[in-house]
Amino acid sequence: MDWTQVNSRHLSHVAYDDTDQVLGIRFQDGSEYQYRNVPMQLLEQLMRSGSKGRFFREQIKGKFEFERIT
Repeated sequence: MDWTQVNSRHLSHVAYDDTDQVLGIRFQDGSEYQYRNVPMQLLEQLMRSGSKGRFFREQIKGKFEFERIT
């Protein structure tokens, strides 16, 4: 996955594997998570969102299976 830096108080980088539909989120504190079965459309909406932290909390957190990486 290629990481893209984002402008957010809470998120620092976002990555996506379109083959496996895995969304990577790296937070400002350095922790990293992978969320499974996230549709590409949701990634596109996240990247267009004015508040990526809010979008993450409302549309992704608690809605997809995840694994903490670091």
